[in-house]
Amino acid sequence: MAEKGSDAMAISHLNSNDDLDMKSLDSDAHKLAAMGSSQDLRRNQSVLSVLGVGFSLTNSWFGISTALVTGINSGGPVLIVYGIILIALISTCVGISLSELASAYPNAGTSLLLMSSAASSDAWEQAVSKLAFWTSLLSFFIILVAVPSKAPTHQEAKFVFANFVNNTGWKQNGIAFIVGLININWAFAGLDCATHLSEEIHRPEKMIPIAILGTVAIGFLTSWPYSIAIFFSMKDVDSLVNTATGVPIIALFYQAIGNKGGAIALEALIMVTGIGCGISCHTWQSRLCWSFARDGGIPFSS
Repeated sequence: MAEKGSDAMAISHLNSNDDLDMKSLDSDAHKLAAMGSSQDLRRNQSVLSVLGVGFSLTNSWFGISTALVTGINSGGPVLIVYGIILIALISTCVGISLSELASAYPNAGTSLLLMSSAASSDAWEQAVSKLAFWTSLLSFFIILVAVPSKAPTHQEAKFVFANFVNNTGWKQNGIAFIVGLININWAFAGLDCATHLSEEIHRPEKMIPIAILGTVAIGFLTSWPYSIAIFFSMKDVDSLVNTATGVPIIALFYQAIGNKGGAIALEALIMVTGIGCGISCHTWQSRLCWSFARDGGIPFSS
């Protein structure tokens, strides 16, 4: 009776004339009931809003920019250009595995199995996730165009695709390469974010995998050309490594643009993108905390 009441409460949130959504939610609610959970949340997320949260958290090109201090010292351009390809392939495998789990267990009750959790969202939260998504892509596009077009000179292809830098202290370049992969790995981290919204979207067994693998695809399609563009536009590695700011990416912008105002403006785009990343991070954490509390995993949760 409790499960039927929960199903009816959830169904009431939808337009009674939308037969497709009614059937979809009814099916989703019964799947949750079969796994021992009730439909307590509104399924009002779209695949774009879920993708917005997922990509805004992962934000691969943003991750390359903010952690460049690691990659530039542990392999330089070679590490980042080829490391993105390597980690993107690995992330695809991880994404497929997460997608299979999310498809088999599309409910918040599986949080102890794969951290798949959810909490109710409102229209403004969906708008924020979409805004963060498009802001990231717009910032990426502006930097991708501005940096190479304003750079006074451009590096040769050998510098970008064959220049290995080892400032780690390790004698073996292989060890330096592995250490530097933390930069690339972080740029593809958080792929499970979309699974935390599994109870807020219709047909999560289909839509969550789309959001996960879409995050990997967009991450690669932004971070790889972005990295190539900025490395072709830089003057030398040493000035980035020894920059007084301690932030190699803003030093690179200054080399390419030629004035502090332009470099700061491009860095501001990265900072704005970071705000969206932070919002998505808190969205992820709130769902995780809610899930553990519902399952009795947090003290005083009852």
